[in-house]
Amino acid sequence: MATETKQVCLYKTSYGSEIVSSYFEESDWIQISEPIEVTFTLLSKETRLLNEISLIENQLTEIQEEALRKMEALKERKQQLLALTHDEEI
Repeated sequence: MATETKQVCLYKTSYGSEIVSSYFEESDWIQISEPIEVTFTLLSKETRLLNEISLIENQLTEIQEEALRKMEALKERKQQLLALTHDEEI
């Protein structure tokens, strides 16, 4: 199995949560530990690709659901406006 070694630190975010990340400067994170070297065992290429595909599928579903909600809101508003137009004609 392939491995990758990184320098990581523990940070506190502006939201109060703690996260481990590669050592770098990030303006709204506060470094709360010394950097350490960690060797990760990488997932197989196939697993990484399937994970990325799954992430994209989830994003597409979220976008589609949001678009449908917005379309329904617009249709409802259109019906309200048409009803007002009809009421004024009477």
